[in-house]
Amino acid sequence: MELTVAMIYALLAGLGLVTVDSLLSSQSVYLDARTAQTLDQKGYSKDVVDQIFLTRFKEISATKSLIEGVTLASSKTKPVSVALAELVNLEESLTAIQTMFGVVQSKVILSTVIDDDVKKGKATAAGSPDRYQLLLTGFSKQSGYFVLKIGNDREIPMGMDELIREGAFQIVLKLNPYLAALHRLDTAISGETSLDPVKAMIEGLIVALPDTPTSAERARLENLLGLIALLQEDVELAEIRFAQAMASDPSFHVAKLNMAFVDLHYDRHDQAIRKVESIAQPWYWPATGNQLVLAAAHVMRGVALSRIGRKAEAVQAFQSAISINPKSSEAYFYWSHLANYTRGVDEAQALLQKSKQNSDSFENYAEVAMFYFWLSDANNMPLIRRGRYALR
Repeated sequence: MELTVAMIYALLAGLGLVTVDSLLSSQSVYLDARTAQTLDQKGYSKDVVDQIFLTRFKEISATKSLIEGVTLASSKTKPVSVALAELVNLEESLTAIQTMFGVVQSKVILSTVIDDDVKKGKATAAGSPDRYQLLLTGFSKQSGYFVLKIGNDREIPMGMDELIREGAFQIVLKLNPYLAALHRLDTAISGETSLDPVKAMIEGLIVALPDTPTSAERARLENLLGLIALLQEDVELAEIRFAQAMASDPSFHVAKLNMAFVDLHYDRHDQAIRKVESIAQPWYWPATGNQLVLAAAHVMRGVALSRIGRKAEAVQAFQSAISINPKSSEAYFYWSHLANYTRGVDEAQALLQKSKQNSDSFENYAEVAMFYFWLSDANNMPLIRRGRYALR
């Protein structure tokens, strides 16, 4: 039997060797002739627009997440499969094969719409920036073809850079709502701005989801609402949100981890231990392979055990956390507290110093309560915010 190129591609795809390794690339951002001419007059050539758009897309895509599969990739480098297809003029065949295997490359078309009044000089004073709108069309496996309109109706209009960057965010919001929400939350926290707009956006995303008994997408978003509640010092609401996330997806370990954190806050030690042990045990076959989640589970188990007097087991839990994640500042921090009562001040200070050293390379994830707060020693005391960011 003669092998055709299409058959070879199908075989490679079956082996996982042919993929579209970029959701957006320099070939995926299109400017129509009128738009290109208008933008070029403003100093925004096609390459400049590409760079702004893709840089913003990569920035959002780089948002750290502990949840598997929450990634997007963008690159100006053509995937190998695309380069091969172009070489033999089989782009259409490759697209068909990729679609058959559920791989669809998203494409974005940018078009500017100039406000007529502004264009005629009737609405703005001399020297005021033109008001542009951005129309973006694309394809998402989740929602099919879409058209987005990025308005510019602010009293002080967005500059072209900001407009293009907002367009990139809206595209990510369409392709991967959770990643966009996670990025917006992380940005608001690090920028010390109000969390209310992010909260409203996430609530809107939840409302738009199908009303099903279980939903992994809904669980992720509800977990973020729980984090926002903690950051706004509403532990009771956070507990409700984390419980909702666990109900929406009982296998969602991050939400279970956060509910265990609330249990520890209220001195519900046995409940916390049961939750984290369901994640981290048995040690030879844990429920997740995520090293940061596993280490955090062991740390919280150690905190709970130390509080109920099982100090030797608590030390073992902290040591387990460190063996999994040697850069854990939390494990050394809580172990140092325990060492004050069991090993003496010198050893406690050495452990605390190690915690401080690890804190220098601390990487936060906007999904886990323990990475935002220190647990207090007393029941139901106000949460102690980690790092340099104030509560909002």
